[in-house]
Order: sequence, then structure tokens, then C-alpha cells
Amino acid sequence: MSKRDIKLGYSTFAMPKIDAFKAISMVSSIGYDAIEFCVMDRPITPTGDTWKTNLNALSNSWKDVRNLTQSEGLIAPVLFDLFSVCAEPSNRKEAMDRVKRTCELAGNLNYNREHGLIVTQLGTPEPELSWGLSTLLIKQKARVVDGLNEVGDIASQFNVVIGIEAHINQLIDTPEKVVWAITEANHDNIKVDFDISHFVCQGIDLQHSVDLCGPHTALIHVKDGYMLDDPTIEPVNNNNVVFQLPGEGNLNLTEYLDSLTEANLTHLPVFAEVSMQLSRTANYDELKTATDCYNYLSKA
Repeated sequence: MSKRDIKLGYSTFAMPKIDAFKAISMVSSIGYDAIEFCVMDRPITPTGDTWKTNLNALSNSWKDVRNLTQSEGLIAPVLFDLFSVCAEPSNRKEAMDRVKRTCELAGNLNYNREHGLIVTQLGTPEPELSWGLSTLLIKQKARVVDGLNEVGDIASQFNVVIGIEAHINQLIDTPEKVVWAITEANHDNIKVDFDISHFVCQGIDLQHSVDLCGPHTALIHVKDGYMLDDPTIEPVNNNNVVFQLPGEGNLNLTEYLDSLTEANLTHLPVFAEVSMQLSRTANYDELKTATDCYNYLSKA
């Protein structure tokens, strides 16, 4: 790892039961250089529990969170939230208010980056968009492009850059599609969150993905996975995909990290991400999982 000088980060998406302060100490003690807080607050248990690093929790304690992150020597935190970029007019104000709150928090937590950073997806609802020549039709692409520009304008008010993640089983699910969206929006505050797992599980070439996404990338995530060879499985909640820890699947981490180096992306930390398919299992161990991810990546 030292020969590449790539810094590593970890996301609290993998540890919904752990609060920000414990997460900071845990991530730092393992050896990570950066932390990402999942600030989503949607229920993830039958009793309505959500991430302990949710938006309200962090917004109410951001000064203490920032101080501890800084004192632990970590890079300023990244936030992960799920926006509704293409929200309907009936609830668009609520959706954009959420963007504003998260951007404000990202700005407040920043202390050593050029700008705050947020990871998100296109979210729901997804507009009807037939890929191909139809993407050239102004009316059809307007909801995506205009939505990204509105989100980007909000982010610019807080000196924040938002990375859009392409995600398997969603409208934007390939390198081509996410780069199309970013270039069509053409907004300085809207970039790519490069998560290779959603490409390799579809059989998309690693180097092709890096070459296409690299010039537009502001954040990097990594995990592994594969698609089940069963056409009868409905792609609901990604049931047709098995996600794995980085280093426990077929993704060659050495080749992957070398590709990032060759693409001049070593200034961006590589964040290990753990799917909820794993974090919801009965014997899930937050510390062991975070440590395993670090060891796999640092030894690659």
C-alpha cells in the first residue's frame, strides 16, 4: 500500500448500531485515514431503528464530532445520504430541504478538504428514460439533468461536492450512464462516486470502468459481489446480487488499486463499504468486518 500512497476510509453504513463517537475511535484505531458517516434515517428494522449516525444525531453534535475526527488525525468526514434528485413537484421542496440540511452538515464537518463531500444516488422516483438515442430528447432527460443541477446549486452554497453513485438495478447502473448524467448536468458540484462493485458484478471490465469514470470522480467506494444466475429472481432489494467484502470475491484488489494509481486518483481515499446483506446477518461483527476490510485493502 505504501508504494501507492492510497489512503483508506470506512463507512458507518456498515455499522448502523454504533454512534459517531465510537465509530470514529474504532475506525481510527484500525488504521483507516478517513470516515464516512451514513446520515440516512429511514427505518432498517421492524421496530423503526435507523443509523445512529443519522442526520439529526450528527447535526445536533457536529462540533464534537468534528473535533474528535480532527483530533484522531482523520481526514474531514464524508457523508452518505439518499437524495430524491428527481422528486415530483408535490414533494420536491421537502426533498430539496433534505439536500440543504445534509450539505450544511457536510460543510460544517469539513476542515481540511477543498470542499465538503456527499455520496448519494439518483434516488426515487426514477423517471422514465429509454437509453440510446432517446437520451438526446430534451423532455426525457430534463428530470435527471435539471434535478442534478438543482442539487448542485444547493451544494455550491455550502462549498460541497456531491458524488452520484451508479447502482445495480437502478436507472443509472453503468459507467456510461453515470458519466452521461454528469456530463449532461455539467455542474462543478456534481461528480461521480466511483463504486466498482456495481460494475464488476455485471461483468463490466475494471479498466474500462476506471478509464470512463476516473476523470469525473470525486469519491471512491469498494466492495465486491456477483449476480445470481437465475432469471426467475425479481431484482427487488437487490435480491439478484450477492455483495461481498472487498477481498472476498473475484475483484483483484491489487489490479484495482494499481488502476486507480495509474488514473491519478490516489488523492482520493478509497472507502470500504459493506452491504446491508452482511450487516443484517445474525452473527455480524462490526469491528471484525471493519478490520478485515482494512487488512484486505492494505495488503493488496
